[in-house]
Amino acid sequence: EYVLVPEIPYDLDKISASIKKSYLRGKTSNMIILAEGAGNRDEIADYVAKKTGIGVKVTNFGHIQPGGSPNMADRILAARFGYKAVELLKDGHESCAIGIKDNKVITVSFDEVSKAEKRFDNELYKIAQVLGL
Repeated sequence: EYVLVPEIPYDLDKISASIKKSYLRGKTSNMIILAEGAGNRDEIADYVAKKTGIGVKVTNFGHIQPGGSPNMADRILAARFGYKAVELLKDGHESCAIGIKDNKVITVSFDEVSKAEKRFDNELYKIAQVLGL
């Protein structure tokens, strides 16, 4: 399995060779997860298909990913966010995001959110690589 992100360079020739090798060993499926901004999904799919000779199916998980039933933690978090949103509206506050930090519900202006530095989590990326083997 492969995770392609804009922060880490990737080599489609190596990925294609690895997929072909796993296919020849009898593996019937491989997955490439493509983060936004990491490339064009159709171009990558076409490239891998041509290099491997294996059919490629492109799926947009954002449209089919089942959310599943919420658990108790999900319900409590939704209630906390909803309560905070209503309180903010009652007090005349608008244009802010609601989040959680250190288990406390916080608000952040949309302006601040849009200026926030985006941090890449290398450890999480490494975990995804290990789990994808």
